[in-house]
Amino acid sequence: MSSQARRLALLALLLLPASSARAQILIPIQPHETLEFHLHSMRDQVTLYMGIPQELLRMDCRPVHVEPRIEYTHQRNATLRIRDQQLFQKQPPADLETLPEKQRQKYLSDAQTWEARLYPFGPTKFFLQIDDGVGVLDFTDFEVQEVRLKAANTKLDMEFGRQNPIPMELFATQVKNGSMEFRKVLNARAKTMAFITNGSICTFEITGKEYEGETEIVVDGDAQELSFVFSKKIGLRIDGPADVVARFESKQLSAEGEGLVSKNFANAKCKIRLNVAKAAPKMNVDWD
Repeated sequence: MSSQARRLALLALLLLPASSARAQILIPIQPHETLEFHLHSMRDQVTLYMGIPQELLRMDCRPVHVEPRIEYTHQRNATLRIRDQQLFQKQPPADLETLPEKQRQKYLSDAQTWEARLYPFGPTKFFLQIDDGVGVLDFTDFEVQEVRLKAANTKLDMEFGRQNPIPMELFATQVKNGSMEFRKVLNARAKTMAFITNGSICTFEITGKEYEGETEIVVDGDAQELSFVFSKKIGLRIDGPADVVARFESKQLSAEGEGLVSKNFANAKCKIRLNVAKAAPKMNVDWD
């Protein structure tokens, strides 16, 4: 069977409504070494978490007025794409808030709930875009190699419940006019993390299990509110403009050059270098 025929056969295996209110999509596991996972949702409530070894993807969609478009390319370095059908129809305006109220409510009335359980065999790169909805993203137990995430007018809730089995190269997120709560950031084991937070309320819980290494975290953008919770066990350095650095002053940190450092920074096995480019109107700092 050709790769194209195999792909079509997989997509046709099961795309049947389990009831009048739900569609269930199933792609059985296929051997692969790495996976690129792409998801683009509009106005939906998306939940993503680890599935079971027998299934690459099991996805429930409610209600079933239309299913997302799903494409799977089975090869050694596999690719799985889930895209909202709205992307192939008339595009909404760039900013949902500019719509008249009746049009806005009609647009949102077609929202779905997507529950996606994914089980990759190896290192996985996530390319995610969630607009005008909700994203609950649990990266626990995935071998996360890279995450690139965009969200507009969306509430994001993200977590690494346990330590990433492999070091991550990059975690990059753009959040516009929404909110983001990111728990147990240390468990990501990322080398670099970058966040653009325009118009958003964002919480970073830099807690979890310490690892041997160093992470650079950059936070930029005109956020409405920024909250940080730091583990006392890590070595921490904070840099940025003087007015931003001043917002982090505490008994846990001391001045070094133009930044602040924790007393244990030099000898800590797990180090975080945080650079915050702009102060938010409201900023909160706490220690765990």
